[in-house]
Amino acid sequence: MSVMNATRYPNGVAPSTELQIHINHWLSDTERKGMFDMTEARLRTRIASAITPFRRETLTQMLSDYCGGVVAVAWKHGDPLPVKITQHR
Repeated sequence: MSVMNATRYPNGVAPSTELQIHINHWLSDTERKGMFDMTEARLRTRIASAITPFRRETLTQMLSDYCGGVVAVAWKHGDPLPVKITQHR
């Protein structure tokens, strides 16, 4: 397997496909004990520091959907992006 150097990408930034799913939805209760969900913590920090009521409400809804398993969260340029979770059967 080869590793691609970031300088090969435009602006030196590699595209990211990383999505975060809340730990409640991929770990059992015993596995989750002592775990810390960094995405949840980052969203809570963003809510606390939101300047406008609209931004605060938007982030609060995103956190609720994230914790409820409705969306995964991707981070682009430091900003959270909700991605709807779907299941293929």
